[in-house]
Amino acid sequence: MRSGDGGQGTGEFGIDGASILFPFPVPRPSRCSSSTPTLRSEFPRPPVPRPQLPVPTLSQCALSSTMIKLIIGTMTERSRDPDTLLPLKPVELLIVTMLSAGDRHGYGIRQDIIDHTSGRIALEAGNLYRHIRRLQGEGLVDETEPRALASDGGERRIYYRLLPFGRRVLAAEVRRLRALIAVAEANRVIAPARA
Repeated sequence: MRSGDGGQGTGEFGIDGASILFPFPVPRPSRCSSSTPTLRSEFPRPPVPRPQLPVPTLSQCALSSTMIKLIIGTMTERSRDPDTLLPLKPVELLIVTMLSAGDRHGYGIRQDIIDHTSGRIALEAGNLYRHIRRLQGEGLVDETEPRALASDGGERRIYYRLLPFGRRVLAAEVRRLRALIAVAEANRVIAPARA
């Protein structure tokens, strides 16, 4: 290597007594480093061009929270055993039974329960929504998008619907109760149902 050229060789580089000629200037190794230069740090690689992908708009990639819950719920509900949630609490059984007829808002569910029980069970709003939240947490019931009611002057209400897993749990609970009724009939606690 020639000296006096500002740290750059003019094309001659020596390793173990042999000289190699390069057609370009060779960086001189520092006095503190080993005798062999590290080519990675002294000769950085050029950046690799990456393909430019189109960026989708929000409307192209956005799923509603309801759709995401439905997709995730469908994936997990097939593996869940409905019998693990049995027996249902009486109020929760009433709620899922009322929702088996179709989507209802909270006040409608409350009114259906009052009508079905001839007024013997009249849930307060806080108690009703606490049970609905528990059913939502278990994956039996879910909210739908709020809808405006013409009869309420356009006020928007949140509707609830029974999910497929909730329908399976309801069916399992009804079968459990049917078997219990069969035992009660066999023991003459109640008269057998007429066919």
